[in-house]
Amino acid sequence: DLVRSRGLGDVYKRQPRASKESRSFFIIILAITIFRSFLYEPFQIPSSSMYPGLKIGDFLLVEKFTYGLRNPVNQNTFFSTGKPKRGDVVIFVPEHTRCNSDFDIANPKGSYSSDREKNQRMYYWSILSENCTPQGVKYIKRVIAEPGDEVIYKNKEFIINGNKLDQKILDRKDQEELIEEINEDKKYVVRKLSRKPENGSWNVPAGYYFLAGDNRDNSLDSRRWGLVPQEEICLLYTSPSPRDRT
Repeated sequence: DLVRSRGLGDVYKRQPRASKESRSFFIIILAITIFRSFLYEPFQIPSSSMYPGLKIGDFLLVEKFTYGLRNPVNQNTFFSTGKPKRGDVVIFVPEHTRCNSDFDIANPKGSYSSDREKNQRMYYWSILSENCTPQGVKYIKRVIAEPGDEVIYKNKEFIINGNKLDQKILDRKDQEELIEEINEDKKYVVRKLSRKPENGSWNVPAGYYFLAGDNRDNSLDSRRWGLVPQEEICLLYTSPSPRDRT
């Protein structure tokens, strides 16, 4: 009986300790959940479309609160804290990556010339069948133009509201050029290849953004599949300037 009573005493002593450890574990899990849901999220670069600044396999810690606090389940915005700006590197879900995609969401009427609509629709539906998911797929690109802007892409240069983005050649090889481009107050490096450019013009309506990759001749972006509604842009990565790179 004495041994049995001592055994029960040990169990009672262990219970408060186990309860305390469980509470500590719960607090850690809660902190991690809040951190990932509302503050920061890891993201791995899936393609070369942002080369040379971001390479395939790079891991980033991106901000989730820059443009507003969102419901982590359905991504509805609780309240807005800002809007994307030209030159920002953002993470978003383009409409064509959803299996129940709506062409007109990414290509609102008047955003491009009517003579391009047939080719635009054919290309849109051809890439939709490749890798769509019910929730869509996250992409990373750079904001080139904001709501209300007129965009022209000609001879591998962007012209925004009649003004060419400033460019300076940093390096030139047989098949590529590395260019420092300036959009608003953002400086970054873009890559151009010796390929024939696809020229075009767009009008960015209210609530939409025009996005493009820094690897200009090896990026599928707003030039091909359309514009991105503001509510789909939920994460921001602030890239360092070329001078900060080693």
